[in-house]
Amino acid sequence: MKDGHFTVKAHLASGAITVDLTGDGTMVLKPKYAVSFNLQGSVGQLPIGLQEIVVDGQSYSRLGTQKWTDSPSQSEPGNVSSSAKSPKLISEDSLSQGKSWHIQATDSSDQAFDVWVRESDGYLVKYSGSLSTGSITLEFDKYNTGSAVSAPSASDIQPPALNLTAQVGSPMALNGITVTVVSADLNANSGNEFIAPKSGDHFVTVQVLYENTGTGPYDYNPFDWKLTDSAGFSYDSSFSGIGPELNAGTIQPGEKARGYITYEVPTSSTGLQLRLTSGGDTATVAIS
Repeated sequence: MKDGHFTVKAHLASGAITVDLTGDGTMVLKPKYAVSFNLQGSVGQLPIGLQEIVVDGQSYSRLGTQKWTDSPSQSEPGNVSSSAKSPKLISEDSLSQGKSWHIQATDSSDQAFDVWVRESDGYLVKYSGSLSTGSITLEFDKYNTGSAVSAPSASDIQPPALNLTAQVGSPMALNGITVTVVSADLNANSGNEFIAPKSGDHFVTVQVLYENTGTGPYDYNPFDWKLTDSAGFSYDSSFSGIGPELNAGTIQPGEKARGYITYEVPTSSTGLQLRLTSGGDTATVAIS
């Protein structure tokens, strides 16, 4: 057996959420192990699609059409030839692909699994085992079709998340976007007698700059920025009339966006920090 096509059923759990998925995939055993499968299901009324690839010791996964995330593989479902330990013959069963030996064993991570091996040629007919987040069952229906499994292209893989810190005026290069807190005014004045902070508060106004350094559009929003203090309190933006205000928008590759964001903060607050969350990235700037 060099490769095989299979149908798959998976039961996955994350916290209190569980989901049952079905689909199909391809496994390559020779010249080296690799597997790819596509799964569909739903969480409540929300349909989801999950793709998984394991090749060269790396695991790649994505939901829908998102970019792939990669990590060292924690399991190699169906890779029984090189990782099986303490195999035990359980029974002789008649399956749709022919009479097969039912064998139980453990893998290199000491996870138990079951396989059914066709007696006539030693081909893998069925596999049932554990994943790091649940369980999976593969049932093979085609063999030696010349299928191949390869890793996603580098441009389709989500870069590792960044967590950067900087000072006012210093650019921070995140994934696909460079942001700069251009200025910070800790005692901003709206210039309008009817727009003033309440007693005991003051306006803190920052000017931020976005530069799209990626290959696709970037959506920005002032609510992606949070101001916090050393006591653990956080503050959302408020209207001050100081502008031009930063509004939500989209910039294309090579484009820039700039604007002001104002926060109303108690005058007693210290250790102010401004933090941007952009996808999986964070950027933090000390304001005071």
